[in-house]
Amino acid sequence: MVAAPAISDHWKEKAMGAYAKTTFAATLKLAVLLAVLFGAAWMLAVILDSLTQRSFMAFLLSWSGLFFTLVFASLYAWLRMRGKDAAAKSSGAYKPLDKMLHRLALGVTPVAEMSFDLDQQIAKPDAATVAEGRHVFVTGLARAGTTVLMRRFHASGQFRSLTYRDMPFVLAPNLWRKIGGASKTDVAVAKRAHGDRVQVDADSPESLDEVFWRIFAGSEYIRKDSLVPHAPDE
Repeated sequence: MVAAPAISDHWKEKAMGAYAKTTFAATLKLAVLLAVLFGAAWMLAVILDSLTQRSFMAFLLSWSGLFFTLVFASLYAWLRMRGKDAAAKSSGAYKPLDKMLHRLALGVTPVAEMSFDLDQQIAKPDAATVAEGRHVFVTGLARAGTTVLMRRFHASGQFRSLTYRDMPFVLAPNLWRKIGGASKTDVAVAKRAHGDRVQVDADSPESLDEVFWRIFAGSEYIRKDSLVPHAPDE
């Protein structure tokens, strides 16, 4: 941010001040938390010493204590991992292999282009028919209500749109359905991360066409530090 040429020195100074306050507050909270933890550990050691009539620290430093610590830590790590797995399943979170597949399909340009070409060979669209289609494009600024409007159109049954079920091969929806990947997608109903209270699931329509523009024309409007107006050719 400090080196960003598009940000003026005035706003850099304000941002640095805000970051400094946030860093100081976080450091203070961490120091208090560590003090509480060390204090609690010391009190626990004192209580255990009085109950067992022996030094708890001496026990921890013995072979028996080290074995006990290893078993306890392993049990805690196992329970924590099980809790994370259960939370991931209940929230529909992606597994590591799913994340890798999404990054491959959406982030590697040659893979995305190849998937699109294969899909076009399967669908065999007629260019003239596509050009003459009565397409409806819903567009607007962020938080302008475009998602709600698009979903109303889609709910009528007279329009089609990409949905979350087409992820991650949104450039090859026909191919993805044929190999069975799309039908296996299952996303629990949940609110979007946008904070707009819109709930989505696997069959919710979404403006996933941004992937197409980024893959095939990204260099025309995406810069390192900004976006520029895009004037697509015919």
